[in-house]
Amino acid sequence: MKGLFISLCTLCSGVLWALVIIHGSALAPHAEILGYIMTGVVAFLMCIQARHILLSFVPGTFIGACATFANQGEWHNVVPSLLLGLVFGFAMKNSGLWLAARREKLKPKTGSLLSE
Repeated sequence: MKGLFISLCTLCSGVLWALVIIHGSALAPHAEILGYIMTGVVAFLMCIQARHILLSFVPGTFIGACATFANQGEWHNVVPSLLLGLVFGFAMKNSGLWLAARREKLKPKTGSLLSE
């Protein structure tokens, strides 16, 4: 559950950082270089924030930001999609662990001829 919460925090922070870049770049649309500089500074800050334990999954931050850019800043569409992805990922991991544990239980105790 800790990893799920950390992923949630980093994805949401990525969405926020993307909105900072989008709206910050819109303040001076005639000076494209400022948008590039802002993107570099924000990318650096996205990595620095990993010092905080809840924001320590840096790829999650970039995934949240990239998903927001891909959806042209429509964060109200991005956040539910990311949350659904988290739920599916969590379910897949736990079901895989459950299946592996069940397989180990059903494994015969004696060695077969093929494994010798």
